[in-house]
Amino acid sequence: MKLKDMPSFIKTTDPNDILLNFMGNEAQNCLKASTIIFNTFHDLEHEVLDAISSIFPRNIYTIGALSMILGRDLPESQLKSTRSSLWKEDSKCL
Repeated sequence: MKLKDMPSFIKTTDPNDILLNFMGNEAQNCLKASTIIFNTFHDLEHEVLDAISSIFPRNIYTIGALSMILGRDLPESQLKSTRSSLWKEDSKCL
């Protein structure tokens, strides 16, 4: 991966960065799991999901879009404050 492809909260060139190492360890832990859940849906990212399942044969489930599932039982006024992430949303790409 190129540095520009990394999420903004772990863009670093320091190989000892604590968040980079944490995320790397968590990615490695996924390889040990019997099941992986992705916050997407198959029709959107089927090529990537199929590639993952061909390399790592395990149960793969898609439950996306999680942000829409979380807000479906809330009144319209509360939907703006409901998010599936604690990170600030980058509105420049929308």
